[in-house]
Amino acid sequence: LRDFQSVRENNPFIHPEDQKRVAAFVRKFVISPEEYSETLETRFIDKWGSLHWYRSAISKVVYDMQPALQFITYDITERKKAEDALRESEQQYRALVEQSSNPVYIIQFDKLVFVNEAWERLFGYDRSEATSPDFDYMILMAPEDHAMIWDRRNKRKLGDKIESNY
Repeated sequence: LRDFQSVRENNPFIHPEDQKRVAAFVRKFVISPEEYSETLETRFIDKWGSLHWYRSAISKVVYDMQPALQFITYDITERKKAEDALRESEQQYRALVEQSSNPVYIIQFDKLVFVNEAWERLFGYDRSEATSPDFDYMILMAPEDHAMIWDRRNKRKLGDKIESNY
């Protein structure tokens, strides 16, 4: 562990934005008197300048009767790329839905969990009212349609194929 007692914050292989966090993380292991484990996700730069994400499970252990750090490291670069792509896609979808001139809403477990601005304008309820646990969206439906709506809802829950037109 002596090698780690002067952890550098200018390591050319650790992404510049992660260097202080990694150095502080390793220092914490060095000064801790007991054995323990923790996980760290960080970016590294290979000798060709390519960026890679790694997830390291780091344990302070005793090896050959001396304190030591054990690293088990996984390359999570592809996972991080997929997470970034998903986040970008979600942001694009959200922007599309939010800017739609058509009312858009999502019902989960018989409650509204999302409404866009066009929905708010159409029905006159703001988002916080509509998505509150106490809001009953069935008040927006004609009473004579309630039985049909519940019947179709129950058929969907059972996996039955139903017409998309009312």
